[in-house]
Amino acid sequence: MRASSRPTGETPKDEDEPDVLIPEGVAWTSTEDRRMVEALRRRARVISQLKLQRSRVSVGDYVSDEVTKFRGERFRIERQIVAMRKDLEARTTLGRFEEAKVLKKSIADAESRRDGITRAIEAEQTRLLRRYDEEL
Repeated sequence: MRASSRPTGETPKDEDEPDVLIPEGVAWTSTEDRRMVEALRRRARVISQLKLQRSRVSVGDYVSDEVTKFRGERFRIERQIVAMRKDLEARTTLGRFEEAKVLKKSIADAESRRDGITRAIEAEQTRLLRRYDEEL
Protein backbone atom coordinates (compact mmCIF):
# COMPACT_ATOMS: atom_id res chain seq x y z
CA MET A 1 0.00 0.00 0.00
CA ARG A 2 1.10 3.48 -0.64
CA ALA A 3 0.86 6.29 1.79
CA SER A 4 -2.12 8.53 1.36
CA SER A 5 -2.90 12.04 2.38
CA ARG A 6 -6.03 11.04 4.25
CA PRO A 7 -6.79 12.44 7.63
CA THR A 8 -5.76 10.29 10.51
CA GLY A 9 -8.36 7.93 11.89
CA GLU A 10 -9.69 7.05 8.43
CA THR A 11 -9.06 3.54 7.31
CA PRO A 12 -7.15 3.09 4.12
CA LYS A 13 -9.22 2.04 1.13
CA ASP A 14 -8.42 -0.81 -1.21
CA GLU A 15 -7.39 0.44 -4.65
CA ASP A 16 -9.57 -2.10 -6.45
CA GLU A 17 -12.75 -1.12 -4.54
CA PRO A 18 -14.92 1.14 -6.75
CA ASP A 19 -16.31 4.44 -5.52
CA VAL A 20 -20.00 3.53 -5.57
CA LEU A 21 -22.64 5.46 -3.73
CA ILE A 22 -25.28 3.09 -2.43
CA PRO A 23 -28.46 4.95 -1.53
CA GLU A 24 -30.25 4.13 1.65
CA GLY A 25 -33.61 2.42 1.40
CA VAL A 26 -34.96 -0.47 -0.58
CA ALA A 27 -34.23 -0.72 -4.28
CA TRP A 28 -37.12 -1.14 -6.69
CA THR A 29 -37.59 -4.50 -8.24
CA SER A 30 -38.00 -4.92 -11.96
CA THR A 31 -41.68 -5.74 -11.34
CA GLU A 32 -42.20 -2.34 -9.75
CA ASP A 33 -40.40 -0.71 -12.68
CA ARG A 34 -42.71 -2.49 -15.10
CA ARG A 35 -45.75 -1.39 -13.11
CA MET A 36 -44.58 2.21 -13.13
CA VAL A 37 -43.91 2.13 -16.89
CA GLU A 38 -47.31 0.55 -17.54
CA ALA A 39 -49.01 3.18 -15.37
CA LEU A 40 -47.26 5.93 -17.34
CA ARG A 41 -48.35 4.34 -20.62
CA ARG A 42 -51.96 4.09 -19.39
CA ARG A 43 -51.88 7.74 -18.37
CA ALA A 44 -50.51 8.71 -21.78
CA ARG A 45 -53.31 6.72 -23.47
CA VAL A 46 -55.95 8.40 -21.31
CA ILE A 47 -54.56 11.85 -22.09
CA SER A 48 -54.46 10.98 -25.79
CA GLN A 49 -58.09 9.80 -25.72
CA LEU A 50 -59.18 12.93 -23.85
CA LYS A 51 -57.48 15.13 -26.43
CA LEU A 52 -59.14 13.20 -29.26
CA GLN A 53 -62.56 13.45 -27.63
CA ARG A 54 -62.04 17.15 -26.98
CA SER A 55 -61.16 17.77 -30.60
CA ARG A 56 -64.27 15.87 -31.74
CA VAL A 57 -66.43 17.95 -29.41
CA SER A 58 -64.82 21.24 -30.43
CA VAL A 59 -65.66 20.67 -34.11
CA GLY A 60 -69.16 19.51 -33.20
CA ASP A 61 -68.63 15.95 -34.40
CA TYR A 62 -70.01 14.19 -31.33
CA VAL A 63 -70.90 15.44 -27.88
CA SER A 64 -73.28 12.98 -26.27
CA ASP A 65 -76.31 10.84 -27.06
CA GLU A 66 -78.55 13.57 -25.68
CA VAL A 67 -77.06 16.13 -28.05
CA THR A 68 -77.46 13.70 -30.94
CA LYS A 69 -81.18 13.50 -30.08
CA PHE A 70 -81.31 17.30 -29.90
CA ARG A 71 -79.75 17.54 -33.35
CA GLY A 72 -82.29 15.09 -34.74
CA GLU A 73 -85.11 17.12 -33.21
CA ARG A 74 -83.63 20.36 -34.57
CA PHE A 75 -83.38 18.82 -38.05
CA ARG A 76 -87.01 17.67 -37.86
CA ILE A 77 -88.14 21.17 -36.81
CA GLU A 78 -86.11 22.75 -39.62
CA ARG A 79 -87.85 20.49 -42.15
CA GLN A 80 -91.21 21.55 -40.70
CA ILE A 81 -90.23 25.21 -40.98
CA VAL A 82 -89.30 24.78 -44.65
CA ALA A 83 -92.60 23.01 -45.33
CA MET A 84 -94.57 25.70 -43.46
CA ARG A 85 -92.83 28.48 -45.40
CA LYS A 86 -93.75 26.82 -48.69
CA ASP A 87 -97.32 26.50 -47.44
CA LEU A 88 -97.27 30.15 -46.33
CA GLU A 89 -96.14 31.24 -49.78
CA ALA A 90 -98.90 29.18 -51.40
CA ARG A 91 -101.57 30.60 -49.09
CA THR A 92 -100.52 34.21 -49.62
CA THR A 93 -100.51 33.59 -53.38
CA LEU A 94 -104.06 32.25 -53.17
CA GLY A 95 -105.14 35.21 -51.03
CA ARG A 96 -105.82 33.27 -47.81
CA PHE A 97 -104.37 35.93 -45.57
CA GLU A 98 -106.02 34.81 -42.31
CA GLU A 99 -104.60 31.31 -42.72
CA ALA A 100 -101.22 32.83 -43.62
CA LYS A 101 -101.29 34.91 -40.44
CA VAL A 102 -101.85 31.80 -38.30
CA LEU A 103 -99.11 30.00 -40.22
CA LYS A 104 -96.66 32.85 -39.60
CA LYS A 105 -97.25 32.45 -35.87
CA SER A 106 -96.63 28.70 -36.15
CA ILE A 107 -93.39 29.37 -38.04
CA ALA A 108 -92.25 31.82 -35.34
CA ASP A 109 -93.01 29.24 -32.62
CA ALA A 110 -91.10 26.53 -34.50
CA GLU A 111 -88.13 28.86 -34.99
CA SER A 112 -88.06 29.70 -31.28
CA ARG A 113 -88.09 25.96 -30.44
CA ARG A 114 -85.25 25.41 -32.92
CA ASP A 115 -83.26 28.26 -31.38
CA GLY A 116 -83.82 26.83 -27.89
CA ILE A 117 -82.51 23.45 -29.01
CA THR A 118 -79.50 25.12 -30.65
CA ARG A 119 -78.71 26.95 -27.40
CA ALA A 120 -79.02 23.69 -25.44
CA ILE A 121 -76.59 21.98 -27.83
CA GLU A 122 -74.10 24.84 -27.52
CA ALA A 123 -74.39 24.82 -23.71
CA GLU A 124 -73.77 21.07 -23.56
CA GLN A 125 -70.81 21.39 -25.92
CA THR A 126 -69.32 24.22 -23.84
CA ARG A 127 -69.82 22.27 -20.61
CA LEU A 128 -68.13 19.21 -22.05
CA LEU A 129 -65.19 21.22 -23.42
CA ARG A 130 -64.74 22.80 -20.00
CA ARG A 131 -64.73 19.34 -18.39
CA TYR A 132 -62.12 18.05 -20.84
CA ASP A 133 -59.96 21.11 -20.20
CA GLU A 134 -60.12 20.43 -16.45
CA GLU A 135 -59.16 16.76 -16.94
CA LEU A 136 -56.20 17.63 -19.13
